[in-house]
Amino acid sequence: MMKCRAVEARIVQWDDYTHDNKGGAQASSGSSPGYDVVLGADVVYNPGNAVSFMRAALANLRDGGLLCVCSPAPSELRPGYEQLVERLHERGTVHVIPIMLVHHSCTHNTDASARLDSTNCPVRCLREFNLVLFWKNILALPPC
Repeated sequence: MMKCRAVEARIVQWDDYTHDNKGGAQASSGSSPGYDVVLGADVVYNPGNAVSFMRAALANLRDGGLLCVCSPAPSELRPGYEQLVERLHERGTVHVIPIMLVHHSCTHNTDASARLDSTNCPVRCLREFNLVLFWKNILALPPC
């Protein structure tokens, strides 16, 4: 039987992280436990913000750990997004997955099993996101 690690949520002050002498980042005080997974959603708004977020994420992620970041698209809406992805490419493997969310405005269109019948629902809103998956210090060949 496989035992899973406990889930932990932490508030991270991005500006508490500085460059280390290896091109990465380290905490200004104390050490990070090196998490297996770090999550972030809608966190990058400008280039300076992207650098601060990346330093904090790298300092808290173990080697081989996974960083998952979801950001609104197109990337022009978040000027720091491209810089974040570019800098992550220098430190591991990055995959960017475009996601389209479709919201329907249905109030009572369900069938007998209470499943939503989306065929009769007018589309209310389309939202585009980019899901960025980054593996720290793991370099992979790009897909052919």
